[in-house]
Amino acid sequence: MAKTIGSTQKEKKTIAISAYLLNQSNDMIESGEFSSLSDLITTAMNEFFVHKRMGLCGEMHSVMKAYLQTEEGRELIRSICEADPKAEPVVIAESVEKKTFK
Repeated sequence: MAKTIGSTQKEKKTIAISAYLLNQSNDMIESGEFSSLSDLITTAMNEFFVHKRMGLCGEMHSVMKAYLQTEEGRELIRSICEADPKAEPVVIAESVEKKTFK
């Protein structure tokens, strides 16, 4: 039977993973970061599905976080929040640094 929301019941499955992933998992369990392999996999899968569902929203979060690190970025966000939604858009690309997000 599959796990239902609010239930502690879980379904058992057999999986195959690489030795590298198993070693990394065991290191995290031994360090106390996770209580078991099941705990680690459940957490990883939950985060994966949240990330997949967030899609563009997740990318937008990274961009907003980068903007909030500078006064210029904070001012830009402030101006967007206060802007008239019917006003013509203003080009701001020249003042934004190119950043790489992981």
